[in-house]
Amino acid sequence: MAASAVDFSGTWRHQHSQNLEAFMAALGTPPSLRTRSKGFEPKVDVKEHNDDWITWSTTANGRTTTNHFKLGNEFYEDTGDGKKRKVVYFWNNDQLVSVFKDWDGTGTPLTITRWMDGHNVMAVQWYSLAPSPRPTLPGLSSPFGWHRERSLPHSVLLARLVFAVLLAKFVQMNPWIVPMSYSCWGTVAEVQAQPIRRKWLPNIR
Repeated sequence: MAASAVDFSGTWRHQHSQNLEAFMAALGTPPSLRTRSKGFEPKVDVKEHNDDWITWSTTANGRTTTNHFKLGNEFYEDTGDGKKRKVVYFWNNDQLVSVFKDWDGTGTPLTITRWMDGHNVMAVQWYSLAPSPRPTLPGLSSPFGWHRERSLPHSVLLARLVFAVLLAKFVQMNPWIVPMSYSCWGTVAEVQAQPIRRKWLPNIR
């Protein structure tokens, strides 16, 4: 069994992103893919199994990409852009961490950390430019949010949005930090039942 009581199993649908296109540009994503990301609303299905196995399926633009992997073992993940990249997933206490040691073929590492925050799943991703390493601050480069179960109070959601905007301004004043990208995900059932949440989590691209 996985060394964590956290379970990310469920079906999630993307709700909005902030500065995603700039973040993708910094990663070297082709302009055509960055343009298509503006209307990108993928659905993600996560299933945690026994013996540290996880199945992660992403459906977008009529195409489903599925990766089945074991925690702690390196494998080539289909990242949905026509490429497969070597990555390893592991638990860090109650955080699910994935590390791509070479995202773009030039030695650029990319790290994604996901964790539970009340009824939400939060995540942050960042990378360092090769060949000279640059300082990175977790939480400032690409935070994401997935919502689960009941909505948080509007005041809390608004406070988080203000915090994200302030972080974005901080990033702009510190060029050594990767461009920020903020995203929110919600369970499919909840998005259908409570569409008003989108007003409190506006689409900032």
